[in-house]
Amino acid sequence: MKALFWKEFRENLKWAILAMGIIIAAMAYSLRYNPNEFYSFQREVWQGLQSSQFLMVTVFGFPVVGLALGFLQILTELRRDQWAFLVHRPVTRKQVFWGKAIPGGILYLLATGIPLAGTAWWLATPGNMPAPFDIRQLLPGTVDLLTGLCFYFAALLSGIIQGPWYGRRALPLVATCFAATCAKVYSFPMATSGVALVLICILLAAAATHGAAGIFRRTSGIGRAALVLTYLFAINVLLGWFWVGWDIVFPGKPYSYKDYALFKTGEVVVTTREANWYKNVVTLDGREIKPEKSSFDWQDFLNASYLYLKPYTYYSNYRETQRLFNQIYTNSSSPYLWYYVRSVGSFQAFSMIGKSCHGFLGPDGFAPENDPAKAGSFQLLRSSYGTDDIVATEDGVYLPDLNAETIKKIFSLGPDEKMRSATIIYNRSNNDAPKDYAIATSRFIYILPHDGPRIQIPISVDPEKFQGLELYRTSEGYTLIYSTWWGDGKIGPELVKVSPQGAIVSQTSLPQLRQTYERTWRMWVSDALNPLGARLWNQANIWAFHGLGFSDSTPIWTWKAKDRNKALIYWMVATIVGLVCAGAVQVPLRRTEFKGQRLGWTLFVFFFSLGGLLAFWIANDWPRRIACPACGRKRSVERETCEHCGAGWPAPKQDGTEIWEGLTEEATPPAAR
Repeated sequence: MKALFWKEFRENLKWAILAMGIIIAAMAYSLRYNPNEFYSFQREVWQGLQSSQFLMVTVFGFPVVGLALGFLQILTELRRDQWAFLVHRPVTRKQVFWGKAIPGGILYLLATGIPLAGTAWWLATPGNMPAPFDIRQLLPGTVDLLTGLCFYFAALLSGIIQGPWYGRRALPLVATCFAATCAKVYSFPMATSGVALVLICILLAAAATHGAAGIFRRTSGIGRAALVLTYLFAINVLLGWFWVGWDIVFPGKPYSYKDYALFKTGEVVVTTREANWYKNVVTLDGREIKPEKSSFDWQDFLNASYLYLKPYTYYSNYRETQRLFNQIYTNSSSPYLWYYVRSVGSFQAFSMIGKSCHGFLGPDGFAPENDPAKAGSFQLLRSSYGTDDIVATEDGVYLPDLNAETIKKIFSLGPDEKMRSATIIYNRSNNDAPKDYAIATSRFIYILPHDGPRIQIPISVDPEKFQGLELYRTSEGYTLIYSTWWGDGKIGPELVKVSPQGAIVSQTSLPQLRQTYERTWRMWVSDALNPLGARLWNQANIWAFHGLGFSDSTPIWTWKAKDRNKALIYWMVATIVGLVCAGAVQVPLRRTEFKGQRLGWTLFVFFFSLGGLLAFWIANDWPRRIACPACGRKRSVERETCEHCGAGWPAPKQDGTEIWEGLTEEATPPAAR
């Protein structure tokens, strides 16, 4: 074993060093920075390990390295029957596999992990990049590193499987695309669990298949289960590619969406949009409004400012920096780059030339680099994004001026009030005009004009029944449209018109707009083919992560709860399809080679329906069957005795073509008689 380890290290170390050099060069190029080019930051270089350029290296570079190392290890041994020489050693086949996999895995981790860790250390060192650094920025690269490990073991598995390269040998490579898809899921726990599941299955399948010389029926039970699951992942990827190609060749009808809006005249209308285009505009009394030009555009409608009445959490992708910090684009002539850093709870400035931290700006004012506690910390609302325009916190609203390095509190809570959200009332005609602000609390809606007294509007609806409201500024005052979250189908929006002084002029209940979502046969088939096993895995993930308190799963949990009645139909359809497939698999399971395996295969096909049926057919060897001369039933040509009657193969006919001459009874040894 030790000699085999050193053999693999010696033969593949040069390839690992070459791959490491290429990865380092690509990472350095993706993080290049020129302080004289402001647009370099518009290319997201400041995001460091989470910039799109850097993630391009990890998403594509790590799998390519793993795939190359795996094939270099296995394919070179398969030439000129070198594999036979390799396995004729005083070690088992599994030991030969681990003698290749352990050194190869270490070389892969060195070739990819060292550049990733080195880049993180370089970015964390002050003076190298004018941007904050958070250790959690390593999460996307770490998941991509595990994905590349899936590609490495898939190469080892593909090299030893018996079969054509265009068939079952290519399926482990396709299954790795399932891991790559899981890595793009916005939630880190879900992404990690998906990639880890594929990695474990491919690793166990590779080890067991190498130990069985690539023959499925000789593989251990755990190895067979892992290999079948690997095939199942590949089938799901192929099915997804098929539907993508189908949608490209036969595009479906664009989705149309109805919504309330205010026309430029101040009249409330119902808009129907299709593929982000306004299809038609109808007033509340049913009168259709024709566009002045060939079609409507955004200038025909008043701009809405949205306020939340309930806590709302932004979808935060673990692969994006917005969950950690976001850059604030200030005056291009400013020598500093500002960021809102969520872990610190304040704005942080970096010098574009020196690339070092300049200071912090918090609720208590500006603080130098060496005393960040002096600036204080914002307690942001869950609905607050953290920008330089307005900062909504638990105790009020702040207005920062990053260029002047000052901050002003423009709103404080009254007695028995709780903050809900705050936003800017935009002036579409003049973006440079002084800004007005709108603030929502548990009791009132406040308007803070730049040139007048504060306006207080009472909330005239039950805030527990509405998610938020759209606020419009018209020539007659203000118009509020209270709405539920994505339309829960129980209550409709409330239209409230307010005078310029804040008095409610009128309040009208609007009908709930029913969204007509036309389901095509392709969608029905896709839902029907989604098996019970996949549905149970998805549901178990949501329950587990929600129960463990992962905030990333909260939006999914809320959305699933609203769609449970409709989902029950899909569960029933999936159950019926699973039963049909489980019944179909009983025909081949009657063969004697599946004796003792019927229950396991039946349950597998039931839970994974059509995909499980295909995986069952792909994984198993199907030798030719001919009629037994003794009993007449079909028997496998690979067995010495008939599996039905136990008879062996008859002796060859004495027609002159036989190689061995038959022995007489006198010459036959007694033991062979």
